[in-house]
Amino acid sequence: MPHMNKEFAEKVKTQTALFFSQLAPFLPYLLLTLFWIITEIAVNPFGEFPFVDDWMYSRCVYVWVTKGKFWLCDFQAVTLFAQAAWGALFALIFGF
Repeated sequence: MPHMNKEFAEKVKTQTALFFSQLAPFLPYLLLTLFWIITEIAVNPFGEFPFVDDWMYSRCVYVWVTKGKFWLCDFQAVTLFAQAAWGALFALIFGF
């Protein structure tokens, strides 16, 4: 009976090593995904708050929707027009 236990233990050890050797190429991606999930849980990105320069873009949409004119901050790019138009469309439908 002890002989069977050694064979079983050796088989489990071999299969475990085979599993982890096949998993090794994916380990960086799995760790990165795990880190991302933990970060998302810790940060809780579901909220209504500005982040970095969001206030600048939302201000442009707000002025466009409430006052009817396109307004740019001094440091906004001219390419903002399409993004602001998209934001204004949703703000008109769903409110600012």
